[in-house]
Amino acid sequence: MAYLGVVIPVGVTTIVSAILANTRFRRESRLPMQWWLDGRATWTAPRLVALAFIPVLATGAPRAVAVLSQTLPPRAGQEALV
Repeated sequence: MAYLGVVIPVGVTTIVSAILANTRFRRESRLPMQWWLDGRATWTAPRLVALAFIPVLATGAPRAVAVLSQTLPPRAGQEALV
């Protein structure tokens, strides 16, 4: 549960930044989600969906890593690393 000490502040920070970005991009109906190497957007999402994705990803990925690190058994030869 120590990871909550990191996930909660990161979650609050990303939620606040998403709210601020929503006010900045209020004239845009869609925001780019992925780009080609030459800088062109490959696909876009509605503004609110794109901005809601930021806190979900920023808090969901560390949670998944923490849960998996506690529940998955180590591979053969890695028992001493746990």
